[in-house]
Amino acid sequence: MIVSYKTMNLLWSALSEAILSTTMASATAIVRRAERNLISENQGTITITANWAKSLLYRKNFVKWRGSTAMKMTPENFDSIKEHFIYDVKL
Repeated sequence: MIVSYKTMNLLWSALSEAILSTTMASATAIVRRAERNLISENQGTITITANWAKSLLYRKNFVKWRGSTAMKMTPENFDSIKEHFIYDVKL
């Protein structure tokens, strides 16, 4: 499938808008939970902009994806645990 440069720009723009709106919504939720009266909607002093929201999420150590690269070890008696689980489920 061949995608034109214009189409790619439109897709990237839409994705950026979605990420930005999610970022701003997350920051707004954090501030509302901490102190609802600080937001400008409630006559407060904080106006949430895109840069402010990104900064808040960065300082709070929020990331888009937090995964683990460590391999999960299976217990040595996995087969007996599995049999016991299946027995319990069948009851």
